Amino acid sequence: MCNAILAVPIDPHSNDSLIWNHHPSGVFTVNSAYHLANSNSNFSSPGPSNPATYKRWWTTVWSSNIPPKIKHFVWKAFHHILPSTLNLFNRKSTTSPFCSLCLSHHDSNTHSLIECSRAGKIWKHSSFHHFYIENKHCDIKEFMLRGFESFDKDQLCSFLGLIWAIWNNRNRAIFNPNHVTNFCVENYVSIYLQEYRDAQDRISTSSHTSHHPSPPVPVPDDTYRLSVDAALSPSTNQHGYGAVVTDSKGTVIASLTAPSHTALAPIFAEAEALHRALLWCQAVHFPIAVITSDCQSLVHRIHNFSPDRSALSGLLALIVSSLSSFPGAVLHYIPRTTNVAAHDLARSALGTDKEIIRNLFSSPP
Repeated sequence: MCNAILAVPIDPHSNDSLIWNHHPSGVFTVNSAYHLANSNSNFSSPGPSNPATYKRWWTTVWSSNIPPKIKHFVWKAFHHILPSTLNLFNRKSTTSPFCSLCLSHHDSNTHSLIECSRAGKIWKHSSFHHFYIENKHCDIKEFMLRGFESFDKDQLCSFLGLIWAIWNNRNRAIFNPNHVTNFCVENYVSIYLQEYRDAQDRISTSSHTSHHPSPPVPVPDDTYRLSVDAALSPSTNQHGYGAVVTDSKGTVIASLTAPSHTALAPIFAEAEALHRALLWCQAVHFPIAVITSDCQSLVHRIHNFSPDRSALSGLLALIVSSLSSFPGAVLHYIPRTTNVAAHDLARSALGTDKEIIRNLFSSPP
């Protein structure tokens, strides 16, 4: 119960209002409602209705080392929006909803990829034959989710690649009836995926050999840089805030660490860390010219700030207001690897219960 309360984002700077929790702005959009409706579509098994399962599934899919076009195909199949005959019939783009190959069933996405006799032959000639026999009566969404729970990451890539190949095989048969069908397509999929991975490795190697770290943003003489970060400890619902001020030569002038107890999303912690650091620098009149954070989404939202109904909007408004105290200061995103000092300070704040400020100068400029 305490964790649930701590996880509620509250904006103390705005009046209470209804917000739409499925869009970053807090404003209802038809697009976000459409995706919410699709994500809540339940089928034969109670498993997929668990939001955590969806999150793990999509995290795995989008991070898999397979071509983007296969990922896009999987997304369409999962949401039943591939242009199968039934979908085209419902959109009045064709005169019949029946499968163009077996002619005996409505050609839904599930039928095209699992139930059709043509698809069945490909599954039976694959290493996934046993899985197919046990799960061939599932909807395609449930079928893929069961595969996700059954296979390791490499097997899942081959599994998704095979589903994609079944769709392509179906289309070739429809649009080129004279094409000789090969139902043993798993080997083709394996070769295709390996060629893709080899190409990605070559690109990565080339990038690493030619890449040079971008130089740090220069800080004019007689001005300072403020670097900020936040650290999280999920087990204790504690956030740590860290900020370090350096001069134009990179010498540390002052630092701040502070703890906080909350279960809010990481971007709230990053925003609060930046807000506290700006108030501190404002109080001691630091001439800040450059501000850096390794939270790219926060930097983007500040650069493009427009008041909305999200719980983060009030805090962003305070940050934007605080930035006005530093005329000419610029806010930049930097990678975590170049924000080590602020990150280490933020981590050191975890497990403490008080704010600590260290000044390494005799008097404020």
